[in-house]
Amino acid sequence: MASTDQQLLDLKQQVAALQEKVNWMYDQLTSGEHHIAKMPSAPGSEISPEVMDLARQGKKLEALTLYRSQSGASLSEAKSAIDGL
Repeated sequence: MASTDQQLLDLKQQVAALQEKVNWMYDQLTSGEHHIAKMPSAPGSEISPEVMDLARQGKKLEALTLYRSQSGASLSEAKSAIDGL
């Protein structure tokens, strides 16, 4: 089990990533430009070539599992990332 300090650090990183996404959405809504752009992903959540290969082969469950283990993403975040490939 992770120490309290590590849990606190993890939560701070998650909050920072969420704040970045909220800022991005706010900028998109207030800029007057209404075009679709890719939302920034959380640091460390880049999709590896192995995950992309699995997804391309139709092995979405394996891709989702590997992506989660590599990135620490939640199930819903991982599903969104894999479905977006």
